[in-house]
Amino acid sequence: MVVSRLTPFLGFLKDLEALPPLEAEGLQAFGLRGAPRRPAIHYRTFDEALRAGTVSVKELHALGATSLVLMNTGKWLVFLPKGERLSGGRGEWTLGKSILLGPMETLKAPARPAAPGPAPSPAGAPRLHAPGDSTGALFARAGSVTGLVLFGRKDLLRRAWPREIESRSGTSPAEPRPPLGQEDAAAWLLAASGAAVEIVPSPGLGLSVSIRGEGFEGEALLLESEPVHVILDAKR
Repeated sequence: MVVSRLTPFLGFLKDLEALPPLEAEGLQAFGLRGAPRRPAIHYRTFDEALRAGTVSVKELHALGATSLVLMNTGKWLVFLPKGERLSGGRGEWTLGKSILLGPMETLKAPARPAAPGPAPSPAGAPRLHAPGDSTGALFARAGSVTGLVLFGRKDLLRRAWPREIESRSGTSPAEPRPPLGQEDAAAWLLAASGAAVEIVPSPGLGLSVSIRGEGFEGEALLLESEPVHVILDAKR
């Protein structure tokens, strides 16, 4: 289902406050802060549920194919972001879509075998600290937005920060351009809130939304109209 530009699904983007940018090696990161939700949506991360012993990962072998199964035996929702590396059975898997696993729920995860070798290292990435008091960040290089990441909790941004920075390492064009200002970031968020969206099947709870905007694309996982995880990237 494709929804028109009047959709309310992305209205939360225009309500975000873009904080003054951090900058290193040509990469800008604007912290994103939204109004606290009342009441808050409570969920555990996969690591938290794993330590509590309420979530497990198993490989399912059937008809010559192998798939990954997630089981939540606890009473809390469990959040797993896209890109999470999971160990199950004989190897490691990479999650292809963000998931909210419901209490006492078992589901087949949209995952693929992880690439062999060690996980990417942020050693060569720009040395930027995660912005404080933020649940997300808008990234820019050479005067253009390169992407956005947004979570429902501040601690999740800090956990994901090394991987986010590593994935956005690169060089700026030889021709210098003015960096983005806070007003530019706010204007981009306002424009992005009107992007066309398509509701796609969600493997767990919440709404899974595919996003197509002018010059960018991405996806979002929403619960009760609130963002749990949003990823937007400039089109290459």
